[in-house]
Amino acid sequence: MCLIKSVKMVFKPNKMAWPDFISRMLQSTAKIDKVAVFNSNGAPIAVTEDMTISKLEGQALLNSLYDPSRSIAKIHIDNTDYTCFQGNDNTLLGNNKSKKKTFIAHVTNECLILVLGNSEGHGSFLFELKQNLFQLQKRNEQEPRRRSRQSQDGTHNNANRHDRRNRSDLPSDIQQTLETSTLPSMPVQQTVSDNDVLVDLNDDDEEEGTDNEGYDDDDQQQLHDIVLY
Repeated sequence: MCLIKSVKMVFKPNKMAWPDFISRMLQSTAKIDKVAVFNSNGAPIAVTEDMTISKLEGQALLNSLYDPSRSIAKIHIDNTDYTCFQGNDNTLLGNNKSKKKTFIAHVTNECLILVLGNSEGHGSFLFELKQNLFQLQKRNEQEPRRRSRQSQDGTHNNANRHDRRNRSDLPSDIQQTLETSTLPSMPVQQTVSDNDVLVDLNDDDEEEGTDNEGYDDDDQQQLHDIVLY
């Protein structure tokens, strides 16, 4: 994989630097070997490290692109001579049949992008380039929303930390109250004492006193003692 070196940035039309864009494109496809990005004046902004390019090549590409006669031109790029044809959609096609090399130069709203590779094999240089440009545009559109979410998450986390710090400043008894107040309440179990049992038995004995008729006093006393024990 080609290493990327940054050339002095003339302007920054995108939030992602052009060297990063080149690196991403080289990693996404094996069709493209080398990439160069030029500004609107033809000066190189970023190129692959093993590529020989200058402002003269950039200006020659722009002149061929904007040639109203749409004539065939010869351009020398990266120590190779290419026969160039104007294509559609602000695109210039260069080809060297003997070396089996091809390049595509495409003008965007911000700059001129040149991609080079082997003409053999399947795939389209222009398709790979436009696909990566689309992904770059999509990332730039999503970047503000991502930063907004990060800002909101940071605000929420700061509020939680501030609340914990405020609680740590409270007296220990109040902290205990705040901690226990969040615990689920347990159902209260009613306990019955021995005296309550005796009272209930005595009440039952008094209510059922009519059933003891026919017993003498000694029998009733004995029955009462049995009930108590």
